[in-house]
Amino acid sequence: MMEFMRKAAKSWVAVVLLGLLIVSFAIFGISDIFTAPLSTKNLAEIGSRSIGVENFRQDLQQRLQNMSRQTGSNISLEQAREIGLDRQVLDEMVASAAVEEKATSLNIHVSATQIGQEIANNPAFRDSTGKFDPQGFRNILLNNNLTEAGYINSERAQRKRLTLQGLAGERKASKTSLEIFNSYANESRAARYFLTPVSEADLPKPTDADLKKQYDENPTNYTAPEFRSIAVLKVEPADILSKFTPTEEELSQFYDQNKTDYFEEERRTILQLTFPDAAAAKAAKQRIDAGADFRQIAAELKLADKDYTFTNKIRADFIDEKIAEAAFKHPAGTVTEPIVSSLATALLKIESVTPEKQKTLAESRVDITKRVQTARAQEEISSIFDAVEDARASQIKFEDISQRADIPLKVIPMVSIAGKDKDDIEVQLPSKNEVLRAAFGSDVGVDNDALTINDGYVWFDVRNITPSALKPYEQVKAQVIKDWTEGAVSRLVSSKALELVNLAKSGTSFDTLAAQRQATVTTLPPIKRDGGKGDFNLAATQALFSNAENSITWAPAESGKSIIMIEVGKTTVPPLNLASADSKNMSENIITGLSQDTFQILGTAAKQSVRAVVNEEIWKQVVSVAPTQ
Repeated sequence: MMEFMRKAAKSWVAVVLLGLLIVSFAIFGISDIFTAPLSTKNLAEIGSRSIGVENFRQDLQQRLQNMSRQTGSNISLEQAREIGLDRQVLDEMVASAAVEEKATSLNIHVSATQIGQEIANNPAFRDSTGKFDPQGFRNILLNNNLTEAGYINSERAQRKRLTLQGLAGERKASKTSLEIFNSYANESRAARYFLTPVSEADLPKPTDADLKKQYDENPTNYTAPEFRSIAVLKVEPADILSKFTPTEEELSQFYDQNKTDYFEEERRTILQLTFPDAAAAKAAKQRIDAGADFRQIAAELKLADKDYTFTNKIRADFIDEKIAEAAFKHPAGTVTEPIVSSLATALLKIESVTPEKQKTLAESRVDITKRVQTARAQEEISSIFDAVEDARASQIKFEDISQRADIPLKVIPMVSIAGKDKDDIEVQLPSKNEVLRAAFGSDVGVDNDALTINDGYVWFDVRNITPSALKPYEQVKAQVIKDWTEGAVSRLVSSKALELVNLAKSGTSFDTLAAQRQATVTTLPPIKRDGGKGDFNLAATQALFSNAENSITWAPAESGKSIIMIEVGKTTVPPLNLASADSKNMSENIITGLSQDTFQILGTAAKQSVRAVVNEEIWKQVVSVAPTQ
């Protein structure tokens, strides 16, 4: 998020560099920093610095959100862990802390004033008039689960790292690099193509020998996963809330002790116009005093309502103290005198005022009732935990514990690590991912520790293990036939396509090939590497850019049962304009990528020069529980 707000780099170059960076992290890993448990509750200690569990969870959650935005689809914690993202995030945090530790030892200092100036000058935090927008700044931080202090500290640490890396001065990508990137990103090719289907009727009927060969040579396709039978007991506050009915005395006592929780601060809707200088603000105020409408002036400044309207805000929502003071000093309908602060020159209109209010017990009853119930439920869960643990210590079966403690028991006869039964149907299981991960790391007869989930507990018992095994041929014969057919069709597509390519090489024209197959030739306008769409898919685009002008090539259609025959047209590469915005963006993105690579190398070296250790026991606990959503 920090880099996004600095550069807002979204080009394909950044994606390529990000991919390279992820690969490099996969190579280096963090196994070297896992040592014996620390004496503290910190997840990691790097010299005099530490990384807390909550810091790690926030960074991991932020990375998941960023990746989900970039890919356009939600990325689950489980998917992230499958590719080792949790370890990558921790490694980055450790490397950052190591570099900061080294920078501190060299007395590298970055002032808060410098950070403040950079924030005020950052285009990402400006409004439509080009002025720093304090509320917009707050909103960006809020939308990305960041605080002002956290952002400023992160920026200060970033400046220290850049100084140590030697990247604080002016740098630019070489002309050769820009030419390579320009050629790759902006090269376009013309093409003509037609589609011709391949009929499964042309396939020979598979013999028993063919099918048996398919079965024998691809055992993983027909192997059942390991299954386990698991018994699960689960209790959390939400499960037992209904057991508790607070008395009026309890509700009243809770209200008196937590009255401030039900105090609503004064809220105001403020219209704010910013100006380049005090003279312009004063002139606008004079016009308003003479009868001009505040919104009319906003329209003249070409501002949309959302650009200058701050609806239902409390005083703390305004980052600039002078603006906050003026906004909450005057009655509704007032237009203030020009306000000149370090961040903006502005006029305010107090559009509406909602006075502060202390909600009564009656108005807060629903929330108070739930909070009292939850508190009592949490106390009860502690008692339930002790009772269950005592029963387990006495070798009492889960079925009997369920009845004694009045908590539900769920027995899953067969489930794979993927969470599916033998019929490939999703199994419903409390705290599914965490329980499966723990159960498949355990064994039959093991007395497993309870898992802490959602302020409650989950106990599990592995009852039986069915090892992974190759399914009998007759049982999977239908799947074998399907797989053989798909493979045969793919081979037939390749064979037919190569026949057409060879005919073209022998002198048959592209149009004749299409006419012989009653196919329509489509002419594409010049496209770039990311320009394929519709029938002309990604595989066709890759084939187009992998062959020379005027050649004939092919690619499989999405269905896998048709051929896309392609005539490669003219290739065009626009000249590199070093003064263009595109070249500037490419240069910045190249340097950003180099900076990230340099940081990784520097971080690896820094970790070797300072004591960097991760608490293995806490790490195991952290990766077994999802970060706060």
